[in-house]
Amino acid sequence: MTPHRRIAVVGATGVLGRPVVQRLLARGHAVRAIVRRPEATAGLAPAPLLEVVPGDILEPDSLVVGLRGCDAVLHLATAIPRPGAAPGDWSRNDRIRIDGTRHLLAAAARTGCRRYVQQSVAMLHAGAPEPIATEDAPLQGQGVLASALEMERQVQQASDLQWVILRGGLF
Repeated sequence: MTPHRRIAVVGATGVLGRPVVQRLLARGHAVRAIVRRPEATAGLAPAPLLEVVPGDILEPDSLVVGLRGCDAVLHLATAIPRPGAAPGDWSRNDRIRIDGTRHLLAAAARTGCRRYVQQSVAMLHAGAPEPIATEDAPLQGQGVLASALEMERQVQQASDLQWVILRGGLF
């Protein structure tokens, strides 16, 4: 089967990444899973269109290697601490959102990977005046959400990419 697209997924072994990878493979796309720990992909069904590449969103050079030859990249990486965590426990997640996004956007531009999908959070719409928030609703990014707001700002400024930000609720 000739793949439809080659899609890099950063965060491929996470809560959101695993089902996304499976769905992309089922639709005939070639998936390059960029992961810190390749052994963590053991739960993903082996597929001829799945390529596992070691990489870390906080190490820019590894992203360039991982994105080379890809049509699109999905940023699904997070390090969200368990419920009840102290604010300091969010530091790695904040780095992934801010530094990691900057590194991934730069790697995408450098390798010619022009389509970029950013996973974000619907909680940025907390306090929206209507029960259903639209793209025009004001965003609120205080506390642990400040890094999500900064992450989105970086993506929105990437004028050389075709990008989309998906704000998920509960997953």
